[in-house]
Order: sequence, then structure tokens, then C-alpha cells
Amino acid sequence: MTRTMRANVRAAATTKNTTRTGKLRSRPSQVRNGLVAMAALAALVGCSGSDEPSAQDLLGTWEASFGPTWQINEERIAVRGGAVSSISYVATESTIEFSDTSGCPPGTYEWQIEEDVLALTVVEDDGCAGRRARWNGATFDRAG
Repeated sequence: MTRTMRANVRAAATTKNTTRTGKLRSRPSQVRNGLVAMAALAALVGCSGSDEPSAQDLLGTWEASFGPTWQINEERIAVRGGAVSSISYVATESTIEFSDTSGCPPGTYEWQIEEDVLALTVVEDDGCAGRRARWNGATFDRAG
């Protein structure tokens, strides 16, 4: 095979996969295989969701069994009908620590949500007797 013939063979081979501007052109089978792979990945990601609790589960409006309504956002709890109007907190997947409530020291509670009912249980001795008396064992119904 002469040098010219080899150059023509190479040019013919690359022409099938390139556009006029020289960019590579995808073959239908490559596109189809890529789409199948993307769909399979999306299905796996969708199925890998977990029912594990997350601090995000606390976000929203909760009505307490003893009166006040809590509006929980990422930063604070706005309280309507309670002794305080706002509470700072830090939450994990199983505990919530309340602070700056009527001058009380921080208090840590375990939280659990079942069927849109939030339940609190004191984890360690809460130095705030009033908060402990109201919140230990308290339940809140999800309102929104």
C-alpha cells in the first residue's frame, strides 16, 4: 500500500465519525448505549434513598400537645403561644439541642418522628426545670 493509499484509508475512516468541521460525530449505537447507562444510574440513585432520619425532617410547622406552635427553619424555631418567641437549636439525625430559652442553659433531647408526630425525650439532665417539665415526653403534630 502506498503512502497516498494509506492516507486515503485513514481519511475515509475518520470521515465516518466526524462532521464537516472536524468534530467527532456520535454513532446512534453510542448514543443509545450512553442513554441506557444514564437511565440505569438514575434508577440506582433513586432506589438508594433511605428511610434514615435527618435533621431536615424537623423543618416545618408543629403544633404542641400542650399549646404552642413551632415553626422550625434551618436556623431557629419561631414559637407562637409559648413562653419565648424564638429558640436557637442544633439538630442531628437523632438529637436536638435547644439554647437561649429564657436564660436557661442548653438542653439536649432525643427526637423521633412517627406518622407526622414529633416526640421529644430528654437525653441528659436538662438544667432548665421549666423546659424539662414541658418538653420531656412532649408530642407535636405536623401542621405543615
